[in-house]
Amino acid sequence: MSAESSILRVSLGSAVLLNLTNKKVDCLPTTIYVMTPGKCVRDCMYCSEAKNSSSLPNMLSRVIWPPFPMNDVIDRIKNGDFKRLCIQTVNNKISNKVVEKVLKEISTYIPVSVCINTYSEKLIDRIFLLGAERVGLPIDIANPKLHKTIRGGDFFKKLQFILKMADKYKEKITTHIIVGLGENDREILSLYDTFTKNGIKVALFAFTPVRGTKLQDLNPPDIVRYRKIQVATKLIEKGVPLSEFVFEEDRLIKLPKISTDEIKKLNPFTTRGCPDCNRPYYNEKPKGTMYNYPYKLSEEEWKKEISLLKL
Repeated sequence: MSAESSILRVSLGSAVLLNLTNKKVDCLPTTIYVMTPGKCVRDCMYCSEAKNSSSLPNMLSRVIWPPFPMNDVIDRIKNGDFKRLCIQTVNNKISNKVVEKVLKEISTYIPVSVCINTYSEKLIDRIFLLGAERVGLPIDIANPKLHKTIRGGDFFKKLQFILKMADKYKEKITTHIIVGLGENDREILSLYDTFTKNGIKVALFAFTPVRGTKLQDLNPPDIVRYRKIQVATKLIEKGVPLSEFVFEEDRLIKLPKISTDEIKKLNPFTTRGCPDCNRPYYNEKPKGTMYNYPYKLSEEEWKKEISLLKL
């Protein structure tokens, strides 16, 4: 392998957890997050790793991912007690080789999720064969036209590929939806409903403007809107049909009748996705608006967040 392909980028919190650095962080991750090296060949307008992004190097969203020798990272994971490893892939000529190397070394020690952008069924087969427990195939944008403009590629082709892999690898596929890129609420909830009915876990993100990206000046989503979508998507997971939600010009204006205690049982405001994923401060600043809580909410935090829903 080349010199570049012998390193892994590790999220700052994960690097602290692995004792690769002695930096202080406000909240530790419950999953070890690593990323393949090199610049991405794609040009998603919201991504700091996009080929034409001028963001600081070794960043993804708001998180810093410093590089470390791959073998050192692998050894520390093998000798630690961690719940999951998540491999984030950057699209380039070495990423698949790096993923294969890590899976061969790690998959018998810890459950591994691989997040990858591909239309290759053969590649997905290979990833599972090498021991991945889950594969993430992000769709990100719920509006087909915006998907093509902002992310690139055909929304419906991507959707059909995700559904095909979910049928082949039942309950083992994850996807991502980002709120705040110009889509409407009905599009998000309809897509979420489709994924849920097909056994696909959905990681819900709030759009995060990052300096150096093409969308650096776009505002993140309104927190009240995001909270309503969080509750609505949890209700969808529980089997509540879309017909029970009230929309006005495709904007969600009323949730089905639900009590505060029922909302707490749904636990909608914490990070979701693969099991044991909490992604601390991926969407937010430690002292800013908390879109996805990486920890159990306090009673004071519950009161504040539920009050936004104006039930």
